[in-house]
Amino acid sequence: MNSKAANLTFPFRSGSSGATPVRYYDCNSTSQATALPTAWYGKFVIITNDSANAAQFYLSDSASSACDETATASADGSSSNAAQLGGYLAGGASKQGRLPYPTRDVAVSSGGGGAPGGEGLPKTIYLVRASVAAATLRVELAEQ
Repeated sequence: MNSKAANLTFPFRSGSSGATPVRYYDCNSTSQATALPTAWYGKFVIITNDSANAAQFYLSDSASSACDETATASADGSSSNAAQLGGYLAGGASKQGRLPYPTRDVAVSSGGGGAPGGEGLPKTIYLVRASVAAATLRVELAEQ
């Protein structure tokens, strides 16, 4: 069996008040960067564009990252805004992949030492997205 497929599961909700591992993120012409749940880091997710409008997205460790919907093509691909282009997701389409597990920052205490056990806090991973017209991205944890 494919090891990736062995990890994929259906959304599960425990009890009447538990939340499913699915989130909706709005997407429009104003670029947004929103933190993803830290419990999802290193796991497979499925991103689905639940609207008819195309969207672009990428993951970043910077809350100030932005997608540029006004980017234009150049002959050599050296556009100055290339760093702000995301992956393309057509309306109704899905992509799946594993979220990164970011390197750990070293938490420094006032005494100058690291966090207990030498472990730091994980960096935050942001879903950066934009669309020329309104879109909704559904992000679903695919392994639990």
